Amino acid sequence: AWLAPTGVPRQPAGVLRVQAHRWPHSLRHWQWALWTSEASRELWSTHAPELLDVYLSYNKSVERADATRLLIMSVYGGVYADLDVVPCDDFERSLSDAMGGAGRCSTNEQCSVPLLLVRDPWRGKPARQAVQHVSNFFFASVPDHPFWGFALRLLAERRSHPWGTMYKTGPYFVDHAWKSFRRLNGGCPAQLLEKSAAVLTHNDWQEQRFGVHHWTSTWHLSAEILPAFSQTPRARSRAQEALAQARGVVVDEGLLDWLGVDRAKDCAEGSLQAVFADLPLQKRLLTRRSKKWALYVNESLV
Repeated sequence: AWLAPTGVPRQPAGVLRVQAHRWPHSLRHWQWALWTSEASRELWSTHAPELLDVYLSYNKSVERADATRLLIMSVYGGVYADLDVVPCDDFERSLSDAMGGAGRCSTNEQCSVPLLLVRDPWRGKPARQAVQHVSNFFFASVPDHPFWGFALRLLAERRSHPWGTMYKTGPYFVDHAWKSFRRLNGGCPAQLLEKSAAVLTHNDWQEQRFGVHHWTSTWHLSAEILPAFSQTPRARSRAQEALAQARGVVVDEGLLDWLGVDRAKDCAEGSLQAVFADLPLQKRLLTRRSKKWALYVNESLV
């Protein structure tokens, strides 16, 4: 979903468009959609009118995007991926192997495993990866899987969570919803629960060659967040200028190391080098030099 913040054009920045368009380029027989604010609101109005007030209550675009991806999966199923996720060439085979079906099993009832979730990476002990929180950058599912309806109903009670976006709608919310869903279905045989979903560690997701997640932090490009990285009046002014131009994304290679992403496991065709090879751009650093945030602006549109 691409839900543009106030004052930002309704098309994602050039590098993100290149990343996102790798999907229809690589999976030509799939139907691909980039969800806009207008389409998302229509989706809520049509398929979950009882939750429209919850959706409209979110002040941040990222929260509306977080919530909308849950409804998209409930209504349509298929595959959801953030704009900064680039598929590997083996994506279809990996999806079929993980979900136990043939071909595009994520969109029909041929899947023996009808729901696929992925955990975030972990930089500590390997054993922790298996219990790291479930994330929301990638989903695969048949339509109407009961987990999505359960998660959607939780949005109302979490919309005022005091700890912010991550807990209201983001990865920590999805992890909470998944754990609550499993507890609610605790009376089911273990074999049935295991067959209802597969939850991969981030390392597994990489090694099975699904894709590469670049953590290109577009939601930091907001009036509330981007200037916070800029500690001087001049830097804040330049940050606001970049926000107004709205042709940037924030990339922090140091963040990947901090998160514990093993970049050696990434498929080559999903690397930033491969993406940038398709996108001539100019780079300039707009935020504190002590950080590795790089803001890409004035990009050539492709």
